[in-house]
Amino acid sequence: MLTDQDIKKLSSVVATKSDIKEVRKEVDTKFKSLQAEMDRGFGLMAKKSDVDELKKDVDGLRESVQNLVVAVDALTKVIFDLRLEYVAMKLQLNRHEEWIKQIAKKAKVSLKI
Repeated sequence: MLTDQDIKKLSSVVATKSDIKEVRKEVDTKFKSLQAEMDRGFGLMAKKSDVDELKKDVDGLRESVQNLVVAVDALTKVIFDLRLEYVAMKLQLNRHEEWIKQIAKKAKVSLKI
């Protein structure tokens, strides 16, 4: 069963949506600046195959970032579901403890703590 400490530890090592969005923005910014430099020509003539290869690389990066976003979403859902399950189990345990105390009182049995 996961505790709040376990969830905090997981949160510290798993990338968040904002982390992934930040990486994605950096990739887009770098790609745009590269594209702007290529448009200016900066002394080199780029081959169409080089541009196509660069576009494929960027598309691959975008796909990787998207996969990371999906994975983080799935992990977030699992953690949320586990937290709900933990709360339900805690409530049930408290209910059972109260029942045991009531039964012990009616049976005139003292429970040691």
